[in-house]
Amino acid sequence: MSVINKYVFVIFLMLFCESLFSQEQNNVFDIKSENTKQKQALFIDLFPLMEGVWEGKVGGGLFYERRMYKYFSFVGEMNFYTDFDDESVYSFAGHSRFYPFQTTIGKLFVNIGLGYRYSTLINREKNSLINDNIQCLVFFASTGWKFIIGKGFIIEPSIGYRQNIFTFTGHEAQSGGITLNVGIGWAF
Repeated sequence: MSVINKYVFVIFLMLFCESLFSQEQNNVFDIKSENTKQKQALFIDLFPLMEGVWEGKVGGGLFYERRMYKYFSFVGEMNFYTDFDDESVYSFAGHSRFYPFQTTIGKLFVNIGLGYRYSTLINREKNSLINDNIQCLVFFASTGWKFIIGKGFIIEPSIGYRQNIFTFTGHEAQSGGITLNVGIGWAF
């Protein structure tokens, strides 16, 4: 066997063995589910509930994630929060979610998405009520980490940025801002 053939054989063997055993890593610090066939996740967003404690608002979000390809998934979400006085907000959005470290439904992720937001604001000025209904198209991007514990319990913190890109009706006082989310749920 020539020297070149030996190098080609060794390189082929290394590439083959790396892909063969890459799923068998046992790392104590790797918080990954024992169930490697997870294709879906259902979780709720807790941060609006925490925000409600701080600002007198109550709400929450419901998220559904479905793996479409090996390291890519689609996420649909519905959110609602209110202060039971002068503000109510509903939103619906769809995200494209990419897992850059080639993990499926787990670990670091990056989101890009579009959504529809409907807000009702009641302003009380000088003995009169002004009701402002705001409807807008929202672009957002975020990144976060999905911890999957045991057979599928999820804790998902993330941070992102939201920007209103088109307002259908009303006048939006705040066109964008930083978003924080903390979700819990189940991957299956």
